[in-house]
Amino acid sequence: MKMYVTDIFPSSLKNKLTNLDKFSKKTILQNELVSESYGRHIIEGNNIWRLEPNFSQNIFWIKTVYKNDLLVDDTDYKMLNVTSQLPVNYILTKMTIYEYQTDPKSKLKLVVECLNEPVPVTQQNIFFQKNTNTNTNTNTNINTVTVLVPINFYFIYDNKTIDISDKFLKEEINVFLMHLN
Repeated sequence: MKMYVTDIFPSSLKNKLTNLDKFSKKTILQNELVSESYGRHIIEGNNIWRLEPNFSQNIFWIKTVYKNDLLVDDTDYKMLNVTSQLPVNYILTKMTIYEYQTDPKSKLKLVVECLNEPVPVTQQNIFFQKNTNTNTNTNTNINTVTVLVPINFYFIYDNKTIDISDKFLKEEINVFLMHLN
C-alpha cells in the first residue's frame, strides 16, 4: 500500500535528504524500461521483472494527517519474472531509490525515488561534485557528475488495512513529515 503526500513537491526534497540519514536506510539502484509493446520492466541487479497491474484500483484520501493530505493507493501489481524477451524500443530511466524506516522492524517505509542525471562539470556548477561520481564521456572528453534529482516519494505500509487512528502509525508518519516540511 502506497501513501502519497499531496502537498509536498518531490523537488523540494533535494536539500532535505540529509536530514533523513539518521534513520535506517536502504539504497536500491534500479533501471526502468518502458515500452509501448511490452509495458513496464524493472531491472535490479541481475533480476528483471515486468509489472502487470491488477485493474481493480483501490484509491482513497486521508485528510489532514499533521497538516498534510495523503492519497492512498492500494492497487496491486504483479511482478512477473522475465527470463527471455526484453523490448527493443524502450525508454530507459536510471534511478536510485532510498527506503527509510524509523526502525528496521517498522511496517512503514518512506521511499524517495531519484533520477540519476548526468551533468557536465563546468565552473558554474562545480558544487555538484560533492558526493557524486565523476565520469568522462570518451566521445566528447567532457567530465560529468551524476546528480540525484528527487522525482517521487511516498510511504509504503506493509499491512492489509490502514488504521490512521493507530497512534504508532501516525507518530511514524509525523516523524518523517517533520523532516520533509
